Amino acid sequence: MSFMIVPEPLFNKDMAVQAYRLRTFDCDKLMGIQDDFRKMDEAFSNPGLNMVEQIGIAPLTGGKKLFAEISHVQLMTGIPKNLKIRPEQLVCVLPHDAFHEQSTVSALVPLREMGYEFALSAHGNYQKKSLEEASDLIQYVVLDYTQSYFPDWYRGVKQTLQNVRTVICDVPNVKALNAFDADSTAYFSGEYYQLPVEKSNAAMSPVKINSLQLLKQVNKDDFELSEISKIIERDPYLTVSLLRYVRSEISGINREITSSKQAVAILGQKAIKRWATIALSMNLGADGPSEITRLALLRARFAEELAPIFELGAFQNSLFLMGLFSLLDVMLDKPMKLAIREIAVEDRVKQALVDRKGPFAPVLEAIAAYERANWSALSIILIHNNADMERVSQAYISSLMWYKSMLDSIKSDAKDKSHA
Repeated sequence: MSFMIVPEPLFNKDMAVQAYRLRTFDCDKLMGIQDDFRKMDEAFSNPGLNMVEQIGIAPLTGGKKLFAEISHVQLMTGIPKNLKIRPEQLVCVLPHDAFHEQSTVSALVPLREMGYEFALSAHGNYQKKSLEEASDLIQYVVLDYTQSYFPDWYRGVKQTLQNVRTVICDVPNVKALNAFDADSTAYFSGEYYQLPVEKSNAAMSPVKINSLQLLKQVNKDDFELSEISKIIERDPYLTVSLLRYVRSEISGINREITSSKQAVAILGQKAIKRWATIALSMNLGADGPSEITRLALLRARFAEELAPIFELGAFQNSLFLMGLFSLLDVMLDKPMKLAIREIAVEDRVKQALVDRKGPFAPVLEAIAAYERANWSALSIILIHNNADMERVSQAYISSLMWYKSMLDSIKSDAKDKSHA
């Protein structure tokens, strides 16, 4: 079975990620591979959560809760109790009509005692009966902002359930988000946090200016290591980051590394460029939502992994940069056409980021469709580019694992320093 999963961030009003929502897609359905045995297997198992079990929940959520849909039948067959996912890590999302069944109530009571949390997923016409039947069992109600039934359900939840948190999905923009200022406990998802900037709104900080100067230098075809050292020495953050990177990446060094100049000389151009593009992108996104930095790094690795799948294997490094800088407009708070001028990247990367054209554009389009769980759009892109869906799914999982490994390394290094 070829299956795709992606964690969708759920924010609070302060733009801090509180949890993730699991979005899934069975590629075999698109290809028309649906026999009776497969249909029966899907009714009694949950392929998305099975994949979460295999890779672990940490790469998907970083320790936060995961909202995952389960059916009434799956609940009856032992999900989620038979999964190797701890109760405090999972919020089980059930369709609203499941609460009409007494068997659902009987199954949920002992699971709540074990520490599981539950959400009602609202669909179709508003049903007050569903809310009343679920009131003692659920902690959340999941609503889709784009659906016509949303206003009635939202109003009904607020009138009927006092201690239940609403999860409002697919909020299109900041204006729509601001309409819920009074709902201080709600979670939200949508593209509003990564919308392209249309005009410049703020002056850049000195830290960002220094980071951009370094990025511009390392992305030249050839650059002087001495010039890189001078820029790094002006910024304590960059100096510390570089020294940590050298210590984690190069083993067997018998002498202590005490300066950025020494570290630059040891690493050389290729490794310096790799360090700079990752470390500085994290620096550029430091004053925005943390999800922006996470998303930029995941896009970078995902684009690199997709290169051979899209027959662009010779351009992995360029595609890594394309993914990394795909949110540069958000990081710098200026339109992409202006933001891209701050760094030195090749024309194919610029063409993809600014105009959505050129040989790299299909990779960027595929990444955007994947992370938005726009499976129909993704399928069309993959078919047009003869890209294998299962390989794409594995590339995304690999990217998640890479990101987790990188964060683990940073946390471990920080912990070692605090004990030094």
